Amino acid sequence: MSKKEIDPKRVTASGNGVDQGITGQMCMFQVINMANEVDNISTSINGPSQPTMMKGIDENGNAIVKYTPNLPGEYTVTVQYKGKHIKGSPFKVQILGESDPKLEMIKKIEVTG
Repeated sequence: MSKKEIDPKRVTASGNGVDQGITGQMCMFQVINMANEVDNISTSINGPSQPTMMKGIDENGNAIVKYTPNLPGEYTVTVQYKGKHIKGSPFKVQILGESDPKLEMIKKIEVTG
């Protein structure tokens, strides 16, 4: 690793989006890396719902990631820098709140007649 390269374990993420959140409310986290290489940061989420993750850049050149979960439960948020997990990734994020009945999967269908 050259002097200019950053060790992925030195890249950090902070904010409620890598800790916990509430259904229907935006979760956000900031990814801080000394090289400000936002293009080399990839994110994904897996959980009861699959919210879209929106990525932007703050005034300091760090990545800002936002998502809005619609169902409660445990989500796994993965953050990688140059294809390798950053410090703490994957993050287990607990989403609290009520389920939106329109978004719950149908568990059983009974047809009569």
